[in-house]
Formats: sequence, structure tokens, C-alpha cells
Amino acid sequence: MKFNYWHQHRYFRLEGSDEDLPFGEAPFVVGPVVAMAEPIWQSALATTLAKGSGANLPEWSWQGPLAPDAADTVANLLDDVADEVERTRRIVVASNIADDLAPDAPVVLEGLRALVELLRLAAQRRTRVQTWVE
Repeated sequence: MKFNYWHQHRYFRLEGSDEDLPFGEAPFVVGPVVAMAEPIWQSALATTLAKGSGANLPEWSWQGPLAPDAADTVANLLDDVADEVERTRRIVVASNIADDLAPDAPVVLEGLRALVELLRLAAQRRTRVQTWVE
């Protein structure tokens, strides 16, 4: 089944930080978080997995934040994916997203770039990264 997930948003932030991020702007960077509609995140993830890089992509959550060393690894991985999306203007839309509600490549690219910046900041500051969906 395919669904409309545009009402759900995925958030990423440095653990314990309420400080505004020193990069980016709305709609992806809002104060202390990187935020994106769930279809954007799911399509970024599907594109990463289709590239064959999924084995290097750890799972993380609010309760199980991404460690600083892993943040650096994931930043490099997602940066490579973003470069490919920028070059080809192609993404893989997550299979559970309704066809007429798929995000486009430039939007996914912008979300990936913001997340890469957050992950690099986490690695630099030796801080874990939390994520959640609302």
C-alpha cells in the first residue's frame, strides 16, 4: 500500500542542544533542528540504499542517538549520495509513498545537504545526533 506521509516530519538535532544551528535556513533548518517531511527523508534513504550504501547506514533514534564517529561516516555517505542526486537529478522514491505525492530531486537534495551539515557539526563537536518523527 502507498500512503500520504506529508503530514509527518522527521527531525534531527544535536543531543541536548537547543542552540540554533549555524547553517542553513527554513524550511530544512529551523532553530536547533533539521526538519523534513517524512517522504523526503524516506526517499533520501531509498536513494542511499539503491546506491548500495545501506550496509554503512546505521539505525538511530531518539533513544538510540547516532554516535559522533558514526555521524562522520554517515555524513560522508550522504554527501556522496547528494553529489550523485545533484549530478543526475534522480532519486528513488520510497515504495510506500503514493506516486502522485513523491518529492522531487531538488527537494531531496536540499534535505540531504542540510542533514550532512548537521552530521558534520555533530562529528566536530563530538555530540550524538537524535532523530524522531511527529
